[in-house]
Amino acid sequence: MQGKCAAAARNFKISGFLKSAGRNKVTGRWTNPNGVGAINISGTRGGNAITFQVKAKDPKTKKTRKYRMVWTLARGSMSVSTKLADHETKPVGLIRFAKK
Repeated sequence: MQGKCAAAARNFKISGFLKSAGRNKVTGRWTNPNGVGAINISGTRGGNAITFQVKAKDPKTKKTRKYRMVWTLARGSMSVSTKLADHETKPVGLIRFAKK
């Protein structure tokens, strides 16, 4: 998948891919130059969502952090929600994709 994130005063391209890695498991790569950068990902599928636990450098502090990303599919759209894994209530970002 490829997309463009447009927000006030900035926009950037994001991309990723997934492939099956066995029963309810997926692997792939996620690229967000304005966030975690380019990282390998692996996760577990449940219902219409795939949950990933990833380690990446915080773009502000440059410290390695654990993140929880949830990719959710629903009626021709997809969303990527990211939170700090050690602070599940603190959102880092939410990106929504829609089919053109």
